[in-house]
Amino acid sequence: MVLLSFRGLLVTAAVAFVACTVAVVHGCTSPSPSQLKTCGNNHSNNNSNLLFGIRSESKKVASASSIVLINGISRGGELHEPSTLKEVNDLVTRAGIQNKLVVIDFTASWCGPCQQIAPVYKQMADEFGNEEVVFLKVDVDECPDAAAKYSVKAMPTFLLIKGGQVAKTILGANIPELKTAIDMYK
Repeated sequence: MVLLSFRGLLVTAAVAFVACTVAVVHGCTSPSPSQLKTCGNNHSNNNSNLLFGIRSESKKVASASSIVLINGISRGGELHEPSTLKEVNDLVTRAGIQNKLVVIDFTASWCGPCQQIAPVYKQMADEFGNEEVVFLKVDVDECPDAAAKYSVKAMPTFLLIKGGQVAKTILGANIPELKTAIDMYK
């Protein structure tokens, strides 16, 4: 069995084939060999980590609406972009303590459908992001540990977490299903 190295993780060719197959079914193209080779090396200390010029320990993109911090989680349409598994775990834990729904978008810079759905997901964070829902966007290349923890094999994958447990997984850029699930679990 051939082993591929992807950002420090060893993945069997069979798993890589399944992930790419699932990704293609849902409209996401797999990375090119050059992207696999350079993935992780080009993203760590350059401006590609910046989103709208905002970078912090946990990247945040705020909407025009007002933001009020309550126990480290804001209200009013904020999209958190954690870059480590610890940051993801902290946000999920705090949201669970406050009985909030967490919606995580697992994405990749090389995934076409991920890039197409990004503005819609941001708009959903603006619309639904309040004291009941916390939105996260996790780049699988920057935070492979979080993708591994939640067994993400294709992008985009949306996880809805309530009380620290995965309540629903949505594969692909299915906005109507995502909105319905958010309404159901919030």
